[in-house]
Amino acid sequence: STWGEPSPEEEEEEEEERFRQQLLETLAFLSEDGDTLLHLAIIHCMPSIAFCCIAQMPVEVLEFQNDLFQTPLHLSVYLEQFEVVKALILKGVNTALQDRNGNTALHLACEQQSLECVELLTKPISEMQIRKTLQDLQLQNWQGLTCLHINTLKGNLQL
Repeated sequence: STWGEPSPEEEEEEEEERFRQQLLETLAFLSEDGDTLLHLAIIHCMPSIAFCCIAQMPVEVLEFQNDLFQTPLHLSVYLEQFEVVKALILKGVNTALQDRNGNTALHLACEQQSLECVELLTKPISEMQIRKTLQDLQLQNWQGLTCLHINTLKGNLQL
């Protein structure tokens, strides 16, 4: 290359940087309901897009709460998208965040009577995750109900 002009390698690096910037802007999109691209991928049952978002987004973005204070974890539990729940937990999202009713993802799993989601939220999936998995089983929603209360009200002895 001539003096003052970028080399092909420099042009490629600049192109990659522009692509990364566009990707970040796309991933940081918020709908009128406060949903991120990940919220929308879960709502519309598009796991491949959800997995791409989980892989690319920092944990802080994965924990964004929409206008109903639902995180992507809340939605994936509610919609019983087990692999998405697992991917979010492995990425290290905070499982104790509460929605507008004070429910954590575990409260929702109990309400749904989803044994698989309860297990994902309460049993360590990996060695690294053992410390993070401990759920506060005394945490109450805004009605004063713990997860055990919800299970008892549902009559579910398995959970």
